[in-house]
Amino acid sequence: MAVLTPNSVFAPGRKPPKSEIIQLLEQIAGGTAGIGDFRGKWDSGSTYVEKDYVESGGNIWYALRENTNVTPTEGADWTLLLPGLTPADESVGLLQLAITLRDVVTASVTNIFVKPTQNAPAFQIKSGSGGQVLQVKAGTKVEVNGTVHSFAVDTDLTLPSLTAGKDYAVFITTSGGAQAVLWDEDTVELGAPNLPTAPSANARMVGGFHYAPGGNATGYNTGGNTTAQINPYSIWDDKYRPDCFDPRGMALVGGRFWCDIYLLNTTHSTRGTSRNGLAIAHGTVQPLIPAVYGGNGVTTYADFQWWRAVDVMSAHGKDLLSYGEFMMAAHGVIEEQTRSALPVTTGLATTNGVAANDAQYTSQWGLINAMGAHWVWGRDLSYGIFEGGYNEPPDGTSIPGSALSVVPEYIDPGLGRGWLVQENVYATRALLFGSKANNGVRGGSLCLDLANGINTSSASISARGRANHRVLQ
Repeated sequence: MAVLTPNSVFAPGRKPPKSEIIQLLEQIAGGTAGIGDFRGKWDSGSTYVEKDYVESGGNIWYALRENTNVTPTEGADWTLLLPGLTPADESVGLLQLAITLRDVVTASVTNIFVKPTQNAPAFQIKSGSGGQVLQVKAGTKVEVNGTVHSFAVDTDLTLPSLTAGKDYAVFITTSGGAQAVLWDEDTVELGAPNLPTAPSANARMVGGFHYAPGGNATGYNTGGNTTAQINPYSIWDDKYRPDCFDPRGMALVGGRFWCDIYLLNTTHSTRGTSRNGLAIAHGTVQPLIPAVYGGNGVTTYADFQWWRAVDVMSAHGKDLLSYGEFMMAAHGVIEEQTRSALPVTTGLATTNGVAANDAQYTSQWGLINAMGAHWVWGRDLSYGIFEGGYNEPPDGTSIPGSALSVVPEYIDPGLGRGWLVQENVYATRALLFGSKANNGVRGGSLCLDLANGINTSSASISARGRANHRVLQ
């Protein structure tokens, strides 16, 4: 009799005969289906080996390693394979059981990623390492190429020589080692970024982090420093990460949302919206037009009005900050002061003048030049009117026979997607946060400017992206 497997019996588009389903279940029970043995009800006197699965408490449990007299619970020996299913009785029909086994055993088991808690990443900075060593947390379990590797204790990653301002990807190898590699490949608009080369064959990428050029602010009004280290708020994994295409160069703010560490750069189409050491995008050094909005990878916008910032961020699955989000994201900077001049490149760069000056404007979450360098466009809009209301403009113009006493202004954003009709050219106003350079005591984490129209463009205005926080079971 031929040996059957779930993949052969339940091949896509194939409806198997009942005889094959029965045969497959018999082979699963007998341990000849090539997916581990179903050992029936768990027994304290039996020895189980890796890939065995048993019924205990009405659930199906999967053995992660050889064990004897270890009651099935989440841990180093067992992991929950399927809740609420008892194949020993008649509570589940034969076909339902077969399909469940096919789906769960061939899919879920080959994609196991269990963490000590879902509300934190699977990795942490090693205590006392000064932000230089990353660990896999104890209790983490990861399947790699058919084998589940368990980390019983906090385990140091093998790290390359880290470069300030770069992102790194974390892999688990087939031998169960944890290793990080540089992830500096280009990104892709509206799609998954180009991935780094794995450190070894069949290694599984499960997360990453940013090695910042300086440390974070430690509290209110402290600013950061210029000691390169892993930003603890940049650590992410497959189940705890930014809800956008490319997680690089972002930090989790207050456990609520992710924010770009760096100001927007001009070459975002290939380098992403948050990358160290690149030219800052603003009204006189404009960013590339995203491909989805007609860009060709070479042509830049003619200005950097609010619409441009929104379009650029949307091409990367991000949007702009709200006022409340900015206030939180910028917390920790040296308040009520600004840089003496506009920075040129992202990060704590020598082109920006004294590096320590930039570090004063690093926030608690590690946002560099979080304020006091460039204004950043906000997500929300406001509306400004002349004194006396819409129908009492200061120039006294009117439309005879009309209820309106002002000629509406027609504003062309220059995008070929429609015009604005409003009271005056600056009536619709976008929020600007944080202050520009050389603005003195006006700058700060609460600084807000409502005086500029949506079509304003200036060398002092840039942007910073944000994304929602994604947490998976």
